Amino acid sequence: TALFCDAFEIKGAAKVIAEYVNGPTKGYSAIVECPYGAGKVIFIGTLPEQQYLISLIKDFSPNQLDGLVKEHSDNLVIVPRVDLKGTVKMIIIIEICGRDAQLSLRAREGAAISSSNEIIKLAPFEVKFIKL
Repeated sequence: TALFCDAFEIKGAAKVIAEYVNGPTKGYSAIVECPYGAGKVIFIGTLPEQQYLISLIKDFSPNQLDGLVKEHSDNLVIVPRVDLKGTVKMIIIIEICGRDAQLSLRAREGAAISSSNEIIKLAPFEVKFIKL
């Protein structure tokens, strides 16, 4: 059962990802992707079951890590932040399952993280910003 519900009417360049199929919101959008600057924003009007939410988050997370991550727990979403040249300058790490997690990064020349043996640990639902 969901804790809340919101329904979206689509205008402009928005793309419907999921739609309600019954109830008072039937035919309205439940999940919408909207362009924003050079990227996109995903609006979720409901609380999907955990496995669907995790799948949605992972499907929409960019995969531009260029071998930066050596190993990581499966309950992490790792989102790169890039400059105008496409170089990864920061990563955002999000634990999404309510369990302890960790990852290790590969060493990069000139990066703020210098040790390839450094392990970054996250508590349940913790978010970390790592400047590279």
